[in-house]
Formats: sequence, C-alpha cells, structure tokens
Amino acid sequence: MPNWCANRIRITVPACLQADLEAWVSGAEYPYYKRAINQSIRLFIAGVAGRLKPAIEMHYLPYPALTANGWTEPSEAALAFGAWVALLGQNAWLDKACCNVIDQCYRTTGIAGLTWDALTVAEQARVEEMMRGKTLDWGHCILRTVSCAELFDSPEAEPEGETFDLRLIFPTRLACEINGFNGGLLQGVQSTFDWYLTNYGIRWPSASGAEITGGHGWLEIDVDTPWAPPGEPVMEALSGRWGCTIDHWFSEAGSDFCGYRRYEEGCVVDCLDDCLEYGEEDEYGWSDVTGPDWLQGNVPHYGG
Repeated sequence: MPNWCANRIRITVPACLQADLEAWVSGAEYPYYKRAINQSIRLFIAGVAGRLKPAIEMHYLPYPALTANGWTEPSEAALAFGAWVALLGQNAWLDKACCNVIDQCYRTTGIAGLTWDALTVAEQARVEEMMRGKTLDWGHCILRTVSCAELFDSPEAEPEGETFDLRLIFPTRLACEINGFNGGLLQGVQSTFDWYLTNYGIRWPSASGAEITGGHGWLEIDVDTPWAPPGEPVMEALSGRWGCTIDHWFSEAGSDFCGYRRYEEGCVVDCLDDCLEYGEEDEYGWSDVTGPDWLQGNVPHYGG
C-alpha cells in the first residue's frame, strides 16, 4: 500500500471559465484519451493477428510482430491502419486532436464492433500468448482472470471520466499506454509507471476520492496522491489551461516532507519545502503536528 500525500489545491479562476474547470475536476469532461487507448489496443491486437495490414511495407521495431504479416493492396482500411502504426511509431501525444485522428483511423479500418469470436483460429493463435501477458495492464483487473475474448471485446464500451484526471491536462503518450503500467511489451518504450512518475510526479494521474468545494470564481480540491504530490510541470499546465492562480499545499508524514507552490497563468511563482514539526509525545508515543505555521489549516490531513 502507498503512503498517501495529502494535497489542498485552491484555484482562483475567471468566472467565465469556472464551469469548464468544474467539469474537468469532477470527471464530467469526456476522457477522449481513454477511447483512443481502447481503440489502439484493439488495433494493435488486430495487427498482430494479421486481420489488419498496412498498404505499404512498414516495420515496427519495438514489437516486430505488429507488422510481420506483411502489407496488402491499398484500401481505406489499410491506409488507416498504416496511419495509426505511424502514430504509434512516433509515440504520439494523446491530446484531443490526435485522439480524434485515432478515432477516425479506427472506424475506417472496419474493426469497430468486431468480436473475438469473429477472428479466425489462426488469428487468435497469433495473439493469445501476447494478450495473456497484458491482461493486468489492458484489462485493469487484479482479482480475477480476464479471458482473451473479454480483453478484446470490452474496450468497445464507452469510457467513463475520473475526478482530477491529469491526463486531460498534460497528455499521455500512445506507445507508453500500449506498453502499459508494467511495461515489458514494447522494446525501448517507457512503461506508464515510468512515464507517469517522470511527467506527473505521481504513479496514478487521477483520483477517485477528490473532495471538491467552491464558490464564485474559486474552487478547492482536497485529494490524496500516492507517495508524492502532483509535479510542477502538470500543475503549471493546469494553471495555464484556464489562466488561473493555484495555491497548492501538500504533506506526507510517512516520508516527513511538506511544501507549498503558487502558480500564476502557467508558471510557478512561489515555492516552499520543509519538514513537519511535532509537539511532545504523549504516553503512547504519539505527538501532534505543530508546524510549519504556513501549513496548518491548509491541508485536509498530514498524509502518511
């Protein structure tokens, strides 16, 4: 289990933009990147299976089996699949524009609605071992075994939004998402574990337990993140997207650190880092946090 870092994020936003900000933080904004990842997993499986082939000779070095089935006569489907393979080769940023291109490629290939049972025995055999190795990353299921049929068919469902989803603020990358949190599939491509930690400062860039309060022109988010606070680059992107001011306090008692950052229109303008201060121990060896003064009352708890 992780140590939880407690965060209070107070955002002062132009009133005309507040509804959009609230839609994002509450999980009401459509998670277009999730749709693109789900579609891309199916495109990847269909390519390895040999159901889809590009219209020209292509080689995808991080996973040669994707293009090992050769190429085919030019058609809309083959051209669309080749365009998607090119995006994968670029490890494309999954911003809204790119995700719309992936959606168009996906629909043009004709595999929307294709089920596992519609694949031939030979096609299934080409992908079964690979799919079993990615069950956890692609199926997002820890407590039970996911079949190849479920793994292939389930991404057709519409994705749901999450509160405080930082991938809608700072885009993730296509090949990293195919490689998954545990990695090991695409050679020379980061896992999302490494990508998230480097670019978001935390291992899971969304939160299911954010508490949100607000009023006219302001919003306050209390959210726990694993081991560390969200990093400065993504918080700068959050401030820049809405031209807002952000005051961010955080505390993690387990590793004994706390801090404060202020962001204005996409730039960090103030920074404090310190250790927690404690009073005298009671008869059971516990003591209350007594400082720093600037932290008290500005975090929902002290983490740990």
